[in-house]
Amino acid sequence: MGGNDEATPSVSNPGIARPTSPEGILVQSPVDDIVSHTKKDAVAPTDTLSALFKELDLTEDAGPFLDRGLRVVQETYTIIEDVKDSKIESVCEDFARKAMLIFQNLALAAKSSGRPILPGTAVAVLVERVISRLKTFQADLQAYARLSEVWKLLHIREVKRKLEARKQELESTIDKLTAH
Repeated sequence: MGGNDEATPSVSNPGIARPTSPEGILVQSPVDDIVSHTKKDAVAPTDTLSALFKELDLTEDAGPFLDRGLRVVQETYTIIEDVKDSKIESVCEDFARKAMLIFQNLALAAKSSGRPILPGTAVAVLVERVISRLKTFQADLQAYARLSEVWKLLHIREVKRKLEARKQELESTIDKLTAH
């Protein structure tokens, strides 16, 4: 994709740049910028992504499914913050980042096709699968958070493997989306 070298600063979040093509189409996902920017400012990444959805006029096309999905990602980030365990932090953040990317890409696709994400559509079913994966990941993370420090030390490898497996399930969902 041939995009320009300039990035258009976000109106609602001036510190976040959105690379666009000469036609004004978003070329690269701002999700990574959002995550790093918001971590520094202690702002929830999904709040910033929600603002970006509104700015790009994606909220109508995204519909209630993606709104619900973003809320679930927000809950996941809250749990990650509560756990504060450097041994699993990168796996958790990568998982949540991938989920946000899926939601952003689906919203952009819905907007460009002129077909909003409605109940009963294939995209709505996919969003539900991603939300289901997020909720399973959350449950695993919450179970880990409830362990005593001793149990956490004893079971960290097992927990990390389990969280990695959940991340693979999410990636599998993404692969199925791109295969169709």
